[in-house]
Amino acid sequence: MTNEFEHQDGAVAVHPAAHAQGLYERLSRTLEDLMATLDEEAALIRGAKLRDAAALGTRKAMLAEDYRRGLGVLREDAETANRIAPEELQELKARHRELETILQTNLAVLATARTVSEALVKSVADAMGAKTPQPSTYSADARRTGTDARPAPIAVDTAF
Repeated sequence: MTNEFEHQDGAVAVHPAAHAQGLYERLSRTLEDLMATLDEEAALIRGAKLRDAAALGTRKAMLAEDYRRGLGVLREDAETANRIAPEELQELKARHRELETILQTNLAVLATARTVSEALVKSVADAMGAKTPQPSTYSADARRTGTDARPAPIAVDTAF
């Protein structure tokens, strides 16, 4: 994915109406893609498809960065952008509020998945670490057999 909001010589501004309109269109498209990606990620997590959800991370980060850069361009000359295309700016603001709601939902889904995962891992670790009763018997030479050894600890990858 290429950066839709790169600028020559570091100049950041919205000038002619055509450029402002193009900026609004690119921002809207990026925002729609980002919201769709967030919705898809939340649906995958709800469906316990964590690997598939994790695979969306790179795309989500790229879209978020593109959107952030686009907003930066827009903020640099907000007065001109508002004068040139006020309806588009209001629509973009409304869509941004929708993004905030989707982000809150997405973060709640991620937090829930993390809590459930941690609880599951803890319960498995506790069960594995609990002493397993061993039969207490005597051998032919009258020595006690059986051990109270605990099983080996488990390793957990916490990358997600």
